[in-house]
Amino acid sequence: MSWTRERLESEWIKAPINELGDRGYVAIRAFDCVEKHFGSKWLSVRNLQSTGIAPTLNVVLLGECLLAIENIKGFDILVEKVRANDFSAFAEIEAVRMFHLMGGVEIELEPYLVVGSSTKKPDFRVRREGERWTYVEVTRPDTSETVEDARKLLNRLQIVANVKREFSLEIFLRRNPNATEEKALLLSATSLADSDRYETLDLPDLALITKQPFTGPIITPIDHPAEDNSRPRVGTATGVICNDGTEPNRLVSVRMPYTDDRAESFIKREAKQLSKIEPGLIMMDMTKSNAGMKYWKSFLLRRFQPNVHTRVGGVCMFSSGIESGHTGIHLLFNLVTVENKHATNPLPGWIFEGLKNIATVENGKRSVPNK
Repeated sequence: MSWTRERLESEWIKAPINELGDRGYVAIRAFDCVEKHFGSKWLSVRNLQSTGIAPTLNVVLLGECLLAIENIKGFDILVEKVRANDFSAFAEIEAVRMFHLMGGVEIELEPYLVVGSSTKKPDFRVRREGERWTYVEVTRPDTSETVEDARKLLNRLQIVANVKREFSLEIFLRRNPNATEEKALLLSATSLADSDRYETLDLPDLALITKQPFTGPIITPIDHPAEDNSRPRVGTATGVICNDGTEPNRLVSVRMPYTDDRAESFIKREAKQLSKIEPGLIMMDMTKSNAGMKYWKSFLLRRFQPNVHTRVGGVCMFSSGIESGHTGIHLLFNLVTVENKHATNPLPGWIFEGLKNIATVENGKRSVPNK
């Protein structure tokens, strides 16, 4: 059964189709493509798990990717990986789609590659007419234990939202508190939330707690110029939005720094799949580790040296997520590229140019562009 606007709105979006932003124009075709390759049962299982704008957009993105690459040799391999819930396959599909968007690119999935005395199978390879192949390896770092521990702490601090007053409150952590400090932090935040004051409390060496009048459902991180804003951070938010007036509206957001030291191990592992005599690119889906993209870029720029990782021509880190755009909610990509100036076989210039063009287009859709 082909998908219709009415069916999509009632079964998945639970809202008008224009709530999907620019993806509303391709949503029906994308759902038809997903059902074509995975079947109605596969879609039904995901429908039972969750519905709404976010789950719908995830399926639409998958459908867009499938439409873009379904005629590429080896496409069935990726379909089977997705069917088996191999989440790395989603990253591969999105990476392949980026090259398809560039136009004029020949793409082969899972080519055989001789590396030394062994035969490898990188995820795919790309080239433009008359060029040598560039081999691409895709990986998807999952949430690290450090981030999981941070999120548990953030969730504990969010109980400040139980205070029944109207406010927006941000807890900006400078470091991870110990158990005694956490209790004191919660007491200070709860006391401020349950008062008539709008101010910033400075807990030296630990945190800033800022209470403002209710700012609405959009979470806008507060700028703290005196703090170290170069460090990667993880954050969460919770609140109560009650349009019928039965409860006061309030929002509580928490941000804290963390360090993710896995970049080196990922680069080492993926580099082994690349050629020693052909250009090689590593693409990393950072959706589960998005807060670490700037940190990883800084690390990689330092790590790429004349005698280190020379078979890696560069790295592209990307992530996807729902963000506010000029015309509503959008599913947008964030891309960060790192070129290895010391690579034995440098990447062709069109690869970085194409990836940066995609990043520019995506950034242009945001209500607040990334700097």
